Amino acid sequence: MSPERYGDFDFLNLYYFIAVPVAVRRAWLPILTKGAIRHGVIHGPQNRREYEEWLDNEIYNHLVEKSQEDSEIKGAYVMEEMPVEVAAAQAESIGIEPPEAGAVLTMNKNAMRITDSQPLLNMPLMLLKAAVELDFDHIKTMQTAYALYAKKLISYPFTVQNTIPFGVWKLMLRNKKNLRYNSKWGKEAKRIRMPRRHNFRNGECIYNGFGIVTTGLHPTDLSRDEEKLYNLIVKSVIDAFA
Repeated sequence: MSPERYGDFDFLNLYYFIAVPVAVRRAWLPILTKGAIRHGVIHGPQNRREYEEWLDNEIYNHLVEKSQEDSEIKGAYVMEEMPVEVAAAQAESIGIEPPEAGAVLTMNKNAMRITDSQPLLNMPLMLLKAAVELDFDHIKTMQTAYALYAKKLISYPFTVQNTIPFGVWKLMLRNKKNLRYNSKWGKEAKRIRMPRRHNFRNGECIYNGFGIVTTGLHPTDLSRDEEKLYNLIVKSVIDAFA
């Protein structure tokens, strides 16, 4: 088959679903003759770097598109929260007065609430924080986040919302206990409290998404990059519930 993103998505979904840690050699074959198959299996892709760069861009663009579509489909009213300091920095960059905490900015079906507390990460905030604190480019962040999601360590990371529905708060009562074993943030996790904060108000819909949270599974066999991003997400969870 020729390289195309949906074939790759099918392969990656199957690979992560089976979750068998085996080495896999990929080969895109323009013709399915015995000689071409044998050559592809033995030698792999001819232009591996070019192919992987193309695939990274396709996956990144596809996930961004899907997260935007999901936010439009799942609810009539999508609420996102932005910390005061982030809103102030953005306002300063375009030369306008920064909004105060509690202000709600609306546009079509989306609303941005300015908050002086720390919200959960969503996709834009995760990309921003990973770039500033970890020196990750956006594609690297997306790939690493998907790997953590595939390992069932975090909730779906490519979401627009970052508020905390009541149902997620109840799940986090259990999940926070496992954060105490985190090598970097364990001591902070022992002191976090669970506020009764939720986003089901002002006409919002229960099908709206929520910010990125840990799932309660203990992480094992993480790469260095996965560990860095996982710790960043753990810190955001602790900050949001502190």
